[in-house]
Amino acid sequence: MASFNELLRRVVNTKELNEQIFSDLRLEIFNDGHVSITEADMVFEIDTEVVQKPDGWNDFFVNVITDFLIRQTLPTGYVDPIHATWLMERIDQDQHMSEETEEVLLLNVLRLAEDTPENLEQYALSKIRDKIIARVTTGHLTITSDDVALLRKVLYASGGQGGYGISPSEARFLFDLDEISQNQDNDPSWQKLFVGAIANHLMTTGAPTPTSREDYRKAQEYLHSTKTVSWNLVDSFKAWTSEEKQSSFLDHDNITRAEAIDITEAKWLIEHMNRDGQISKNEMALLRFIKDECPNIHEMLKPLLKQVA
Repeated sequence: MASFNELLRRVVNTKELNEQIFSDLRLEIFNDGHVSITEADMVFEIDTEVVQKPDGWNDFFVNVITDFLIRQTLPTGYVDPIHATWLMERIDQDQHMSEETEEVLLLNVLRLAEDTPENLEQYALSKIRDKIIARVTTGHLTITSDDVALLRKVLYASGGQGGYGISPSEARFLFDLDEISQNQDNDPSWQKLFVGAIANHLMTTGAPTPTSREDYRKAQEYLHSTKTVSWNLVDSFKAWTSEEKQSSFLDHDNITRAEAIDITEAKWLIEHMNRDGQISKNEMALLRFIKDECPNIHEMLKPLLKQVA
């Protein structure tokens, strides 16, 4: 039987992938267990250029490229900046991101990797934003429940910059998206995600610092663990910060300090809410949540809270 490389080249040259060759590809990748960057390039080319592909190709594509990026590149478990750039360039090569393969791949890598460069997560978020903005051409700019599900997957991916919590860049992204879509008929889940995520950013401690690459080489078993938190409701925020739900790295004193909104956080929130000169429905819901749930709020934020009914 031809090698995995030879089979890929045959498909790239003919632009045809039948059931027999696909079966041979799966058998060879199973026997070989290794994918070179040249072979990964060809797998991407086949996904883009071959029109008719057998059932099972989408899963094959996602699994092969995920394995190449996070299990076959040393140190395993990480996506380094070079390979992150490679992935983004491959997805952008045809000016279109396939929802069935490339979007699923991007989410899969963010979910399974122990750590990824920040620009890869920002790239994923920008793709979701672009999908929403593209609806302007059809007269619609509405954030759907599917959009929210995608946003949640990226924001709380293990390899993303938030992980357990929402990072400053993620919080800024959410405010930008809220400003773009504030006058639209959005799915109610969007407000729940926005409030929960920004409250997360303001009122929780951060996630543990990612394990260093050197430590990772010494502790493979730790880095193969998966750590995600689902934030689909504001109640999830309250439950996650309750005493009985605390992770081992959060103690009572840390939580008490984190739940308070200090002068730096108050300034940050005021700055973001005043950017467009008006308080959106989502921002009002956020203020209501802070007023009801935050045990210690800096005086600087009190004038904004007075607007809450």
